[in-house]
Amino acid sequence: MRAIRLRPGAVTFWILLPLLPLLLWFILFLRPATPPVQLSELLGLARGQAEGIVVLTGGAERIDTGLLLLYNATAPRLLVSGVFDDVSDGSFVALHEIPRSAFACCITLGRSARDTRGNAAEADLWTRFHDIERVLLVTSDFHMHRALMEFSRRMPDVVFIPVSVPSVYLEPREWLSRPQAGVRSFVESVKYLLTFVGLSRFGPAQWGFEAEVDLS
Repeated sequence: MRAIRLRPGAVTFWILLPLLPLLLWFILFLRPATPPVQLSELLGLARGQAEGIVVLTGGAERIDTGLLLLYNATAPRLLVSGVFDDVSDGSFVALHEIPRSAFACCITLGRSARDTRGNAAEADLWTRFHDIERVLLVTSDFHMHRALMEFSRRMPDVVFIPVSVPSVYLEPREWLSRPQAGVRSFVESVKYLLTFVGLSRFGPAQWGFEAEVDLS
């Protein structure tokens, strides 16, 4: 029986072939969930469209954007989801220079979420408590695909208006000078794929997790 001999190029092709679907998924992932919009234009477009704002922690720019939306009366209430337990209300207010009156009337800090699925659980309780049906969802551009999917699955009756905060992670030209940006983009695309096929619910952060939000 003759042994089948493959040329090196053919061997490489058959090794890489199973990775092509993942590569195509990654390329599609690099397309932003929403087209870039100047913040001044966004404030005009968003005003009056929503009843609440949800910011997912993970960068000061996200919180700053959410506060700017609140201050410009795009929505009357703001939930910041995923705040660390050791961040007190007072330190959060001082860090972001929030007027005490605005914090007391309009801002809720959610401290239970440890991942995006947990963010959705916190937001679910908050929207039901305040009878909110339209939400401005604020997170980084590379995270928006997965956030929208988790939130829409958890709250199918709520309308989410994405507000993407720009980052370097979706800019391939930045990857040469910042390799970690390319790595993080790829990891996020894999997380998005796992969410797409319904596997995010099996993550370690979900074992025994139920959101508890102080809604007062």
